[in-house]
Amino acid sequence: MSSLSSSIAYVPSIVTVDHDELENSPRERHSDRGFEATRLLKCEWEARMELAEQLMGEGLIQVEGAQIIKVGARYPSRNDTQVRSIDVVPFFPDDVVADPLLGDRVAAHREALFTVGYNNFLDTGQGPEGDDNDGNEQTEENIDTFTEFITGPPFLVCEKGIGSPGDPASWQTIGESIEQTKLVSGFEWVFTRKNQAGLNAAAELELLGHVNANEIKSTKLAFTLNEQTILYKGANLRSGRSVRGVLNWDTSYRLAWRGMNGATWNKYWDFKQAKWVSPIRCDNGADIVPYPLGQLDQLVQPNVGKVQA
Repeated sequence: MSSLSSSIAYVPSIVTVDHDELENSPRERHSDRGFEATRLLKCEWEARMELAEQLMGEGLIQVEGAQIIKVGARYPSRNDTQVRSIDVVPFFPDDVVADPLLGDRVAAHREALFTVGYNNFLDTGQGPEGDDNDGNEQTEENIDTFTEFITGPPFLVCEKGIGSPGDPASWQTIGESIEQTKLVSGFEWVFTRKNQAGLNAAAELELLGHVNANEIKSTKLAFTLNEQTILYKGANLRSGRSVRGVLNWDTSYRLAWRGMNGATWNKYWDFKQAKWVSPIRCDNGADIVPYPLGQLDQLVQPNVGKVQA
């Protein structure tokens, strides 16, 4: 079975450009969305582009054959919070000097004022202090319930009391035969990963139509799903690029749960026994497995690329 793990790693950017923080900085805010902060920094005007690039992260780079994405610099003392936005203006707007190459056509300032925004709104929420959290990938989980009818062999409808009450054979048929039916309830679990560094479409296609071989846990929805109760119905894979031009992916997996009252996808409802049973072949007694088993837990892992702290 192919793996969904990726060779791309997220690495927080390190700032080396000389800069200072102003006295009335930072400003911090705590809310139900998470933590956010704003810092006011200044640097030499000529160094502003390099400082901005280091704060935001340099994007995708190659290091000894490995692919690394340098994401935004971390907020001081907060490993789960990184740079999300930067505004740059001249520190002293009226302090203008002539550009040695362009003359009076372009203003050349001495210092730049940075307003740097940080937040942790895109955290996956896995692990303390960002240990299992790249600060860049986000997951979402949604539940949609459903009901379906299953049918069994037809039977004749009789009216009780016509004939001998204790002798069903004497009861009178009052209609045509009808199919036996049962209403089965379940839910569709849509698990979405956003801003992934990469994916393995071959593995995701290979698992289509499989049921889970092992228990699957949802951290956000706080439930554990037993083996063979989850059917991988399909996926939506969407590519895009971040503001840094880095290729990323959003993927949504549709996983259908059937597990109420002992049900699984590889059992059928026995109308005679009124329970879920595992079918076997009549000729050799071998188990019948309509849906093959697969490692579906790899589809709902929260992280593909991880930060190198």
